[in-house]
Amino acid sequence: MIDVDRALAIVHETVTPPPIGAAVATPLREAVGRVLAEDVRADTDLPPFARSTMDGFAVRSSDTQPGGARLRVVGESAAGRPFDGVVEPGRAVAIFTGAVLPAGADAVIQVERTTRDGDVVVCDGAVRVGQNVSRQGEDARAGDVLVARGSRLTTGHVGLLATVGAIAPLCLPAPRVAILATGTELVDAASTPRVGQVRESNGAALSALVERTGARVVSCRRLPDDRDVIRAGAAEALATADVVLLSGGSSVGDYDFTPEVLADLGVVTHFDRIALKPGKPTIFGTRDDANGDRRVVFGVPGNPISAFTVFHLFVKPALALRFGCAPAVRARLPARLDAAVKRVAEREQALPAVLTLREDGLHARHSGWHGSGDVTCVARANGFVFIPAGTGELGAGERVFALPLDAGGPDVFEFLFHA
Repeated sequence: MIDVDRALAIVHETVTPPPIGAAVATPLREAVGRVLAEDVRADTDLPPFARSTMDGFAVRSSDTQPGGARLRVVGESAAGRPFDGVVEPGRAVAIFTGAVLPAGADAVIQVERTTRDGDVVVCDGAVRVGQNVSRQGEDARAGDVLVARGSRLTTGHVGLLATVGAIAPLCLPAPRVAILATGTELVDAASTPRVGQVRESNGAALSALVERTGARVVSCRRLPDDRDVIRAGAAEALATADVVLLSGGSSVGDYDFTPEVLADLGVVTHFDRIALKPGKPTIFGTRDDANGDRRVVFGVPGNPISAFTVFHLFVKPALALRFGCAPAVRARLPARLDAAVKRVAEREQALPAVLTLREDGLHARHSGWHGSGDVTCVARANGFVFIPAGTGELGAGERVFALPLDAGGPDVFEFLFHA
């Protein structure tokens, strides 16, 4: 049994990105979360021309004086409709934000500092060279690398790429994920369970979590506790997906077939026990295909909270690596416990928690967890609180570490506003 940090290190050391040859041109609307396989360069200076940052008048700064100046207005420059003449001495051109700075002008005096009198503008004082002007190329020069190969694209990149015409950047493909939920007791969520049966929820929950990362769920199946059926399902998943998640059957019971099935299919197991509660019977393995691509396999516990926890701590980082991202450190924020928590000997706990930000910092309380099968606590949680292994209780007010759900994603700050 290995600790959480060692298990995560093994994931980082083992999971490989897709080959560069697998990169595809990706429409911008689908590119967020994908990793660039090539540098994106500016195809022109940014901005491509000197432009006004204010509504006002384009002037020659030497024409303006501390005591004011009167200049004749000879035209206007608006966005998309530049003035095609030259600003001569003693002249001015009305200009609007974003418009091209006319030839001859070297500054803009904002409209609030002027008074218009027919075709004459009265300026209230002097302006310096370059005032209220965005110079051509001050953001980037043509040929500059704007987004480097290996960057994971964010929503902030989309507008930049569109600005330079990179509307279909070459990106590594999103990981394909197959999910197999095993257990004879599982029935469809739309059905009414009989005695001894439960509605299958891990398939839906894991699918939602996978899609949240930007990866693609290519199949999601429910399988009974039958060695041959699970083997056939896992073989098909390994043939069609980059990452395979088997929910249930990862422990040591008579009907826990996942370890045996994976060994039969040539999957090399890198660990099969973690000093973690919940999530101890977690399996992580890989299989290298003939073309050199590496399939990633997780056997996650069937209990919903265990599966949820293992996904966030291990599967999510593995998916990021399959996207082509650099390994991430284990994200943890310092917090104070609001209520005492009983510790577990020899195992770290990752408890679903409610995190709140107060004047003295981040606070955490576990969300009423009653065991790995308690799906209600996840609905109340907006993060995890980590309780180190030990005996006795960790008291209220003790310092711990916490992890907001979706840390690093678009909802990273949601926990700040949790009621």
